Amino acid sequence: MLRWKYSRPLLGALLVFLAIAPMITSLPLGAPGLQQTLAVAFIWGALALTYDLLFGFTGLLSFGHALYFATGVYVSCILINHEVVSWWLAAIIAIVASGVLAALVGAASLRTTGITFAMVTLAFGEAGHVIVGRNFFGLTGGENGIALSLFRSSGLVL
Repeated sequence: MLRWKYSRPLLGALLVFLAIAPMITSLPLGAPGLQQTLAVAFIWGALALTYDLLFGFTGLLSFGHALYFATGVYVSCILINHEVVSWWLAAIIAIVASGVLAALVGAASLRTTGITFAMVTLAFGEAGHVIVGRNFFGLTGGENGIALSLFRSSGLVL
């Protein structure tokens, strides 16, 4: 705990640098390919942090994280591809939808512990897989998934 106290300013400075560096095109971090690679790395890093939080600190092994991750992606892609809302509002709605789903699944599965908790979260994850695979109303693309339409998301540039 003592080390965290002294490394907090360094972490803050690093985060500020990583936030500003892609905007400066003369730096190597300004290259579009590298920005995409960093974005994907940060997304997977955030997913790994959730596993560390749940399994590392509480000891609960969850297989349901993919369901929450996929919910955010599918909700945002569906809303943007069908031009329901703008991309930034779709991102907020996706975060809220994933949070609500996680709260509902958590309310049901946190009543168990150990291997039972892992199996309950696995069941919810597989239920999500079946729902996406069935391609209800033609929204999810079935087993092929869904791609973000480049023409409909052209408003991404600020």
